[in-house]
Amino acid sequence: MRKKIKKKLKWDERGALEGLPLYMIILVVITGIAIVIIVGWLTAFQKPMLDRLEIVEPTSKEITTMADGSFNYVITVKAYSDKGKALEGVEITFSGPGIDTKKITEADGKVTISGNGNLGENVNTGSIAITASYIGRTIGPYTVVVNKP
Repeated sequence: MRKKIKKKLKWDERGALEGLPLYMIILVVITGIAIVIIVGWLTAFQKPMLDRLEIVEPTSKEITTMADGSFNYVITVKAYSDKGKALEGVEITFSGPGIDTKKITEADGKVTISGNGNLGENVNTGSIAITASYIGRTIGPYTVVVNKP
């Protein structure tokens, strides 16, 4: 019958595990600490991610037209990072009846567009779609409704 050989690790007089020199243990510990520090530095320099978009104006998220379907609009949106801060440099796309434009958010995370649009004669409702893109991430569409009275 064969005996199972179990080698137990035990401390020797020099302060090392038997079969593993003390300097090797110290090297592994120092390497682990260095990796933690490097990963911490890399995450500190990471760019913020686009998290959400808020329609600031119109507050009701609805625009009412004139009887002929024409309307004036002022739309302000604000982009936020994943840390809840205003995000500069986000490309905002507005598209809808009479609107097809792109703008970039300012330092306060906001962008505003204004102008005139028209739903048309036989159309009672429409919408303005708003999407945001930043470093390869696109969110939206968010919607502002356009209604005839």
